[in-house]
Amino acid sequence: MVATVGDIDIGVATDKPKDVVSAFTNLPDVERVLGAGGAKASVVLKTGRQIDIRVHDPKSFGALLQYFTGSKQHNIHLRKIANAKGLSLSEYGVKKYEGGKIVGEYLPTSTEEEFYKLLGMPMIPPEIREDTGEIEAAQKGTLPQLVVIEDVKGEIHSHTTHSDGEEPTVEMVQAAVDLKRQYLGISDHAPSVETRSVAEAKKEILMRKHEIEKLKQQFKGKIELFFGAEVNIDTKGQMALPDELLALYEYVIASIHTSFNQPKEMITKRILNALENPYVNLIAHPTGRLLGEREAYEVDWEKVFAAAVGNGKFLEINSYPSRLDLPDDLVKIAKSKGVRFVINTDSHHRDHFKNLRFGVSVARRGWCEKKDIANTAPAAEFAKLFKVRR
Repeated sequence: MVATVGDIDIGVATDKPKDVVSAFTNLPDVERVLGAGGAKASVVLKTGRQIDIRVHDPKSFGALLQYFTGSKQHNIHLRKIANAKGLSLSEYGVKKYEGGKIVGEYLPTSTEEEFYKLLGMPMIPPEIREDTGEIEAAQKGTLPQLVVIEDVKGEIHSHTTHSDGEEPTVEMVQAAVDLKRQYLGISDHAPSVETRSVAEAKKEILMRKHEIEKLKQQFKGKIELFFGAEVNIDTKGQMALPDELLALYEYVIASIHTSFNQPKEMITKRILNALENPYVNLIAHPTGRLLGEREAYEVDWEKVFAAAVGNGKFLEINSYPSRLDLPDDLVKIAKSKGVRFVINTDSHHRDHFKNLRFGVSVARRGWCEKKDIANTAPAAEFAKLFKVRR
């Protein structure tokens, strides 16, 4: 579940290796075969993507799967531990290692659990196999109980046709109900006070609020609804709406959408100012990155994490596939500083709600447990924790 991948490796448990290799190399999407043997093959697809396949005895499939899952640093560390225990690891399985020689048959490792048990530790979740302390934690019995998608009860970052969303509000709410979300926050981009007067903006906000109040009644007993907004942090570090309008919302999400190339000090100031605003609850997609399109802007994260904790505010883990923001490495650091998160899909269409699994995966890679994610709480508890203004 890393943010981006290069080539693709596939491991197959089979007692018919030649048949599998033959079937794989003759798939219709294969452009050319780079190599094929009795137990492995490499091909290039018509898309240009390379895929390697390796087949193995089901009795050792756990070792093969673990080898492919990596990471390289994690596997190197495990091999050192194995050697000290008189074992030798490879993608083919685990054998005894005696007198500097590999001896005997492969030991049973049909699952990853069996593989790690031979090394005297519980299975380490694939997302955290990066040799950043997970092996030591496994040896001590202190691995985190990573958050799972079923833990997430609702979300509060979604858009409708009132801003740049593709679906009317009622359709977005119904989609959330269908997915059994316990609560949903509608957070359309706030109306601009630059293109209209404050009075006109207020009128539009109240109109949207009235719609949410009606929908709360319509969907009563099915889902809890919150009325929020995503509000831009301007180039000078001010919220794009005055406080008197921010106060009309039950919660406010602050985010940067312009001037990404400002100096680190200014970007940091913009985020810190938002965290200090009494009406702001959350910073959305904090690094501003778009994978494959735009690099993250530079920020003094130590200051941001301290401000988030000090002001009782939250940082978002955005599930949208091109964002995955806050990134996993920063999630882990922020968690260690006491920061709490909200996992959102930033949905602009009903289908986007299904992206939640990607945000959960980022949280898992950042070692997050259920307690680190605010929206694992039931609706009433979340509203209190998130300081929703009713």
